[in-house]
Amino acid sequence: MNKLKTPGLLLAIGLTLTTPVFAERDVDAPVTIVPQLGYEVKLTGVSEAVVYLEFAGQKSPAPDWRNFVESQCELYRKVGTTTATPTFADGWDKPLKNRSVTILAKHMRYHFYEFRTYDNGSDDPKEKTEFCGGQYRVRVHTSVAISKVRPERTVNATYEFETKKGLISNLRTAAMVDFRTRFGPADSRFILKPGQGTGVGQVLGLPCVVVPSLLDTKDQTSESCYASADNEKVPKIMEGRALKGISTWWVQGKKISESREATRLIPSGLIDSGVFDGPAGMVMREHTDPGLKAAK
Repeated sequence: MNKLKTPGLLLAIGLTLTTPVFAERDVDAPVTIVPQLGYEVKLTGVSEAVVYLEFAGQKSPAPDWRNFVESQCELYRKVGTTTATPTFADGWDKPLKNRSVTILAKHMRYHFYEFRTYDNGSDDPKEKTEFCGGQYRVRVHTSVAISKVRPERTVNATYEFETKKGLISNLRTAAMVDFRTRFGPADSRFILKPGQGTGVGQVLGLPCVVVPSLLDTKDQTSESCYASADNEKVPKIMEGRALKGISTWWVQGKKISESREATRLIPSGLIDSGVFDGPAGMVMREHTDPGLKAAK
């Protein structure tokens, strides 16, 4: 590990790099990443070698959503089950954005997920909102999930920013894994069987192979584009990773789609290990596998 001398700071969503996003296929000089994840990270001064992946996506709006709510509420008012009339802020007819950041260290994995919904839910998770009450609007939901694999146990932690609550689970470790390489060449060759791909694509300069889902039906389809194996433009550690995906399905005869695509990839990075300690200020519950307790 290398020592970093970066002071703690309140970080906004984004990423700061000291070198370009991509180097050559066999990376010798890692990219230093300053973590910027929307909350304060307590830096340790110790860096971890990581693979960094950032994705952005969107989900198309539900068809006729506002008309459906208004017509239902008009009916409820006529029969006397409500007196409320909802209001609608901008965004009901626009795609809903989402974003994720995944950071893979040797025995640690970090996942930040931010997505949006359009509803009339209360900002206080303890309050329930009537279907026809309040204002429908775009709301942002954020969560973090962290896994740390140790010889004797695996610690999984989840953090929900809306409720400011989380859960720490101590589980028995089945096998030590290196999260940076578990989707390496061997796995990619298993995923991308000869003739299985239906096309080719490119994401951030990396060629990828389009593979449809085996679970497709007439009403729902999905496909992903996996970074190509044995290609000089693709770093070995990125082979077989899904760089782009889209799912489509039909509601009331209208198509809805949800997509995600890599917007930043760093095959060889260094980031402060404090990222893997998670956000502070949460009320955490803890669960421990009974098998671990018995082993003490």
